[in-house]
Amino acid sequence: MPQPKQLNAATGQWVHGAAVADPSGGATADTQARAATVSILTALRAAGVLGGATGLNLGHTYNAATASITLQPAIADPTAGATIDDVARPTIISILGVLRRAGIIAGGSGGPQFTLNGSTNQLCQGPAIADPSGGATVDSQCRTALTAALAAMRDAALITGGTGQ
Repeated sequence: MPQPKQLNAATGQWVHGAAVADPSGGATADTQARAATVSILTALRAAGVLGGATGLNLGHTYNAATASITLQPAIADPTAGATIDDVARPTIISILGVLRRAGIIAGGSGGPQFTLNGSTNQLCQGPAIADPSGGATVDSQCRTALTAALAAMRDAALITGGTGQ
């Protein structure tokens, strides 16, 4: 399992975020949103942001032939389908943008963008992303997984709004 990314302030120990179950079941299913959400959870597990990884962090290996870091596979934005959760999808697209910029998954036009905060020389967090709520069509299973993933991303300081270091 990869190194944990969250500091438990009470114990001073680095820990993994809670395990998050992949969305399944429920009365309404946005299949494309669920597929993207499962891929996001997989990437966050491999990066040590969420608990539940079953092996080594294979997404961040060094490729000697190309002299570069190999990222987790690219994840496509959800774009079509019969059932569309119009609130979950923008949340997914925002998460994917942060994961691309942070170098956790491949994709995007500019590759990983590591911006330093000049006063502290630390990596800047991505923008805050609101938990999905409201809307006409609700995939509750997908939204539960996204909300948990966002909480872990905040705690791991990938996005603003958490307690991460």
